[in-house]
Amino acid sequence: TKEGTQRLQQEDLCQLCSIPSTMKYEVSRGPGFKELFSKINQFSLVPVKDDIEVFKRLIFSLVIGNYDAHAKNFSFLVLADGAISLSPAYDLVCTALYEDLDTTFAMLIGDAKDLESLNKEAFKQLFNIIQKKYSAINKQLIKYADSSLKAISDVVTRFKEGNYYQVDIDSVQHILEIAKANHEIVLKALQSIRK
Repeated sequence: TKEGTQRLQQEDLCQLCSIPSTMKYEVSRGPGFKELFSKINQFSLVPVKDDIEVFKRLIFSLVIGNYDAHAKNFSFLVLADGAISLSPAYDLVCTALYEDLDTTFAMLIGDAKDLESLNKEAFKQLFNIIQKKYSAINKQLIKYADSSLKAISDVVTRFKEGNYYQVDIDSVQHILEIAKANHEIVLKALQSIRK
């Protein structure tokens, strides 16, 4: 801006819950989705807007293979007028690309600790835990999964048209393969809830 840099206060979920950053994973007794939705309800200027954004990030993370979406990756901004809202998304990466990394979800989805255990019961449990009605957002979650895969596919296509090393092109192609496989798993779990 003409006036210079304007700094905004940002607090991540660990900070809001008074949890040390060393406990950013739910399996380490850190905050999970229950705490995240609770803080949105407590602090957010427009809670439903931020709820929807968290659902989008959750589905995108599952599709892209980002199993490291922990409590320090969800933050809130305090705007100049004092309004509080979820910060823009950050640190959205395909951790599944790195075979040596742990595939345990940083924030559990019901009893599901990883993609292999993700099913309709896990989503039902999550919606119970966060006290939300799945039926109100069912179709949107499926659309988020589809639009996540399309966005990843579009980026990979554009990347492959660029002037990059073959090893990098191979990596983004692998990310797309991961996303396609994960998309099927996520859709299967989401669509089975309707039945």
